[in-house]
Amino acid sequence: IVSIFTAGSQLTMKKGTVMNNQLKNLEATRLLELKGGDISKAKEISQDTNYKMFFNTSNADPRIVDQLNAIGSDTPSMGVLGQYMNLSDTGKYASNDKKVDYTDDAGNIKVPAFYSAGRKDSFVKIDDLEFLKENTGSKKKEVRVYGVREGFSVDYGHNDAFISPAAAREIYPLVDQWLASNETKGLGRL
Repeated sequence: IVSIFTAGSQLTMKKGTVMNNQLKNLEATRLLELKGGDISKAKEISQDTNYKMFFNTSNADPRIVDQLNAIGSDTPSMGVLGQYMNLSDTGKYASNDKKVDYTDDAGNIKVPAFYSAGRKDSFVKIDDLEFLKENTGSKKKEVRVYGVREGFSVDYGHNDAFISPAAAREIYPLVDQWLASNETKGLGRL
C-alpha cells in the first residue's frame, strides 16, 4: 500500500540521547556474533536493558516480553547500527552514505498521519510528536499521547502502548477508528 507510512522515533531522536550506550552494546553484541563468539550473556543484558527502556515495566506482561525475546531477539545489522549511532551523535537520521536525510525530508510525507506515544515513552517525547506534526507535509494529522492524564488507565511506555493487554482494550480501538476514518479512495481501507 503506497498510502501508509510509519515514522518512528528515528526521525525525532535528540542528539546525545540515552540510546547511545544501548547502541554501543548492540554493536559489541553484533561484532561478537560476526566473530562467532559466545553472546549469551550479552543477549541477556541487552534483553533486560531493552525491557526497561522500551516498556513501562508496571504495565508490561513479563510473559509477553519473554515470548518476544524468545522469537524476536535480533541485533540490527552493522549498517543500521551505524545509522542509529549517527542519529544519536548528530540528531539526524540519514542513509549510510548521508545522501538522504530522512529527518529533513519529513515534509515529503503527504498521507494522513497519526502520531502517538506513551506518556512514559523513553524514546518518543511529546515534543517529538509536535516536531512530526509541524514538519511533515500531511494535511490531515492527529497527535495522541497515551497516559493517565489523557484518560487512559496507565502511562504507557514505548512498546507496551501496542504490546500489552491494556493497549488491546484502550489503544487498538482508537487506531482502528482513525484508520477507518482515513480511507484512501481507490485503495479501500488502509
